[in-house]
Amino acid sequence: MHADDTNLFLFDKDSKSLSLKATECLKKLSQWFIANKLTLNLSKTCYMVFSSEKNEDLKLVINNTEIEKARSCK
Repeated sequence: MHADDTNLFLFDKDSKSLSLKATECLKKLSQWFIANKLTLNLSKTCYMVFSSEKNEDLKLVINNTEIEKARSCK
């Protein structure tokens, strides 16, 4: 089974704190998918940053796979 259209929305003024929050949430999300016998398609998984300031890219990883930053989504 696959979980479609899963979204996480996180907020923090500091990019390092945001990265730590995101990493923790992704760990919990991965555990939840496993517990519920669901699969996350990592090739379709991406993240976006909404900010009025220029942000550095975050390094987000789930199941040892780095998540790509997207400028838009379908």
